[in-house]
Amino acid sequence: MIRCIGSLDDGGGSDVGPSERVRRRTGATVAARVGVLLFMVLVAVPIQLVAVPNETVAASVGGNADESDGAPLGDGGDVRLAQSRVAQPPSIGSWQGSDTQTRAATTAMTGGLLCRSKSGDVTKIFRLFHIMNLNGRDVGPFIPRMPMVGTSGCIHPKGTPPHVDPDLGYVERNCIPKYRRNPPPILVLDIEHWRVDEGVSEAERQISMDKFRRTIGLFRRGLPQTEIGLYRILPRRFHWIDASPRRKEKWRRVNERNRELADMLDVIFPSLYVKKEVEAIDDWLRYAEENIAEAAKYGKPVVPFIWGRYYDRTPSGKKSNPSVPYSDWHAQLEYLLDHPDVSGAIMWDWYANDWDRTRTTEYWRATEDFIREHCGAG
Repeated sequence: MIRCIGSLDDGGGSDVGPSERVRRRTGATVAARVGVLLFMVLVAVPIQLVAVPNETVAASVGGNADESDGAPLGDGGDVRLAQSRVAQPPSIGSWQGSDTQTRAATTAMTGGLLCRSKSGDVTKIFRLFHIMNLNGRDVGPFIPRMPMVGTSGCIHPKGTPPHVDPDLGYVERNCIPKYRRNPPPILVLDIEHWRVDEGVSEAERQISMDKFRRTIGLFRRGLPQTEIGLYRILPRRFHWIDASPRRKEKWRRVNERNRELADMLDVIFPSLYVKKEVEAIDDWLRYAEENIAEAAKYGKPVVPFIWGRYYDRTPSGKKSNPSVPYSDWHAQLEYLLDHPDVSGAIMWDWYANDWDRTRTTEYWRATEDFIREHCGAG
């Protein structure tokens, strides 16, 4: 084999003299060098040019996360980074079809259990996460956990009244370092007490907005590659399905007024828990549709929180939170999977729950069946 290749290179063997062989080898060397130059011009240089904008974005939010001094971001850097991510190619929540069919916002979101819904020749990508700690036992490798940061022990030291200003130094020293070594793709901030709803004055709303701005800015600076969202704040959960048009319009105005907060975020995490007012599945579908429509107006991926138990059903005065029936929970998952404005969902349940009790519930059996029908390793 080697002799055959050599014979071809030499033009057939003994009829070619040494000088001719040298000339041919020299020509081959020149051709190889020209090929390398063409590769550098056509491939390597464009790669460098493509990389520059990403480096520029990183520099605009404070550079290397390890060099952060804990100062608030300021100058709108948190908004710039959030907006820059919307322009990235879709990897979740997109309809893989024509431009008119691609309705969900594009994002760099990764992780979660990959699920698919097919309508004709159009396939939608959907990812399922969980936030569950069932007495220390995970729900299994098939539903990845979404990291979530609460107020006590992260935004403030434990025992601090929640309505005070965020302790940015504490966040920088005690919270962000927990994630910096292995930054998560997405992080949920659970800050529910800085009010921006219609029940507060504009002055109080602006104070809360400033707290959000400084806190989100600090997470952006410390974890520049992590996408950030707020649980439940945008839009405010509205479950009064039979409310008057005037009341619903007031709710929509508040959601629009808080668009400046949405501009700081990468993902919108509305809450769609089942309350007494929306216990029937038809009522839940109406409730979910209105809340998702509001969330989608912000132009960011929408990933609702869902809970397989009734939110405020308290028979005999004791909070037992019974399971949502199998058919209703399966219908909720199917609805979110098929909705063009929903990119995924996060399943939540008690932190003190019992795994043996959970895996026998109707909602958990429905979840397992849904996964078998639509989801695979992702």
